Amino acid sequence: RAATLAALRPLPAPARPPPVAVFDRPIWTTWATSHADVTQADTLALGDAVVRNGFRPGVLEIDDRWQSRYGDLAFDPIKFPDPKGMVTRLHDLGFLVTVWVMPFLQEGSAACLEAQALGHLVKGGDPPSVAREVLAGGTGERLGSAVKILVDQFDFPPAHWDGGGGGGVL
Repeated sequence: RAATLAALRPLPAPARPPPVAVFDRPIWTTWATSHADVTQADTLALGDAVVRNGFRPGVLEIDDRWQSRYGDLAFDPIKFPDPKGMVTRLHDLGFLVTVWVMPFLQEGSAACLEAQALGHLVKGGDPPSVAREVLAGGTGERLGSAVKILVDQFDFPPAHWDGGGGGGVL
């Protein structure tokens, strides 16, 4: 709990609360059907199945590996050839759409390269104890070295978190 609060401290307060629908509708996740092998076709099939079987559309979360590399906030163009069309179709079915974002950067990702260039990564030594706990929780083993890059939250300009500042999307 303390680590989560420390990580969130530099973030600005939200300008407004999320839509009420996020709290009063069911949440459907691609993890239930696709795990980390999610594609645009799988995502649309899940949305169609929910509606076809008479369930209430709610929030459809596109889970793990929708992007090419962790940290980059762009759909993998091979797995998701038309993300805008997909989201439009899901909206037409009555869903709100969210994506799962991993709080790490993968080596070679555009976000990692930007963070390296700006000096915003933890350098040397062992990761902080919180990061060791996360890595030991299965994520690190599954992804190997891909998640061993940590943003130094205490040396990271808060403006980057909300898209401001001098950098791109992180």
